[in-house]
Amino acid sequence: MMTAPMPYPRRGEIYYVKKGNTTSTGSETWSNRHAVIVSANHINKHSNVVQVVYITTQPKSESPTHVNISTATINRIALCEQIVAVDKTRIIEYKGHLSEKQMAKIDKALAWNLNLSKNFQPRFSKKAKAVS
Repeated sequence: MMTAPMPYPRRGEIYYVKKGNTTSTGSETWSNRHAVIVSANHINKHSNVVQVVYITTQPKSESPTHVNISTATINRIALCEQIVAVDKTRIIEYKGHLSEKQMAKIDKALAWNLNLSKNFQPRFSKKAKAVS
């Protein structure tokens, strides 16, 4: 098991998030999976919750909110259309962190998802595949 480098989860770090007391409905993505921390560090340090986007190994249709990510231990797709608040007690295992380049792709997808970027023009194609 890898140990987190900081006393609190940092933006861009990947953790395994255990299941809480909630259930998912329809296409919602829930826990018992890896997630990228996307909330700001000043919030992560003082709050009991952090915002994450879950990542999946399942092939997904190409979307401006789907970001292929790869680290030494993870090759998956970040689902940036589903931003979730997670209690820190559910964050159980540090898995690594994204590079600045990968985090910039996440930021772009989040900005598109939240309509914060007026200049971004999304591209769509048939399928985006997770790297195994």
